[in-house]
Amino acid sequence: MLLGRRGRGSDRREPGGPAPEAAEPSPRAAEPPAAGRGEPPRGRRAPARNDLPGDAACLVGREEEFSLLTAPVSPEGVSVVAVDGTAGVGKTALVARSARALADAYPDGCLYVDLHTHSAAHERVGPQRALRRLLRAVRGGGDEIPDDLDEMAELVAAWRTATSALRLLLVVDDADSAAQVRPLLPAGPGSRVLVAGRRRLLGLDADLRLTVEPLEPDDAVVLLRDLIGKSRADREPEEAAEPARRCGGLPLALRIASARLQNRPSWTLAFLAGRMSDDVRSLGELRAGDRSVEAAFRMSYDQLIPELQREFRALGLAPTARFDALTLAAMLGAPGEEAEEALEDLVDASLLQQPHPGRYRLHDLVRAHARRPAAGAPEEAADRTAVLDL
Repeated sequence: MLLGRRGRGSDRREPGGPAPEAAEPSPRAAEPPAAGRGEPPRGRRAPARNDLPGDAACLVGREEEFSLLTAPVSPEGVSVVAVDGTAGVGKTALVARSARALADAYPDGCLYVDLHTHSAAHERVGPQRALRRLLRAVRGGGDEIPDDLDEMAELVAAWRTATSALRLLLVVDDADSAAQVRPLLPAGPGSRVLVAGRRRLLGLDADLRLTVEPLEPDDAVVLLRDLIGKSRADREPEEAAEPARRCGGLPLALRIASARLQNRPSWTLAFLAGRMSDDVRSLGELRAGDRSVEAAFRMSYDQLIPELQREFRALGLAPTARFDALTLAAMLGAPGEEAEEALEDLVDASLLQQPHPGRYRLHDLVRAHARRPAAGAPEEAADRTAVLDL
């Protein structure tokens, strides 16, 4: 059964603000251009713009989440869904698959913008830059955005005017804050927005919030076998469980592991499992070319404020993978309320899991990563001694 785990809440929102009194005519509502100049003949609609990313060939264990993301929504307002999860858990693949399934219901176009929050600084896309891109997309390539339209309020007003008569599907990827996303919401009734990011966007009004969890063990094995191919998998029908377990149910890790097997024809699944004999070694093995599970985690760590970075490093030194606020409080010599607030912030950053209220755990690979920066701060090793003395 291809089912994943989920966490969600319902939070109804108002539509994306009132439409301006004099909305700019949409490209589809305008009189069709005359034939013979490279445009569609009169009376024939141009194909809807579709900027959605390509679909992943293998998507396993996400049937329930897919069903939630593609469920019908009200045609009266703008529907917003916020999808979060730790690095490498497959948020973009799930959202892209869902968006492609929905595309036919949005005749005015399917738009995609990647904010690149967890990329190099020069690649990041701020709200103003994103709005200019989106405006060009709905206005057509030949309709340039005026150079003097730089103020955020002016861009937002132009965007809402341009979209007030359109029914759009918009995917916003790698978002890090509600402030990044709010200006991008279209104004047209019946539009739908799918937002993906590692951080939980508590300040964003959303109809649905969905946390994408790591795959269940059986689904992880299925995905690994699909990725390496039937003939390779059938040579070792019982050996995929251990490397899949070492990947912690993260599709990114499973894809990297499969790439390593494909590039090492002499390796067996059992040999790879031996190279991933513990969590720290697993993290070292999970890199291929420019892809690395540790690099993905490092991007999340680098986004934390210094205080949270210190608290995250302390958790890497904890004697157990599961703990409560008292554990962190003892390690830091801090009040329990302060420790609990830090743990909740790390949950919101998708670096920490909360299986039960007041109880927390680190994903095995995230825990292995937390030990790396902790090793660079040897003075913090005393924190572990403090908690062992409890």
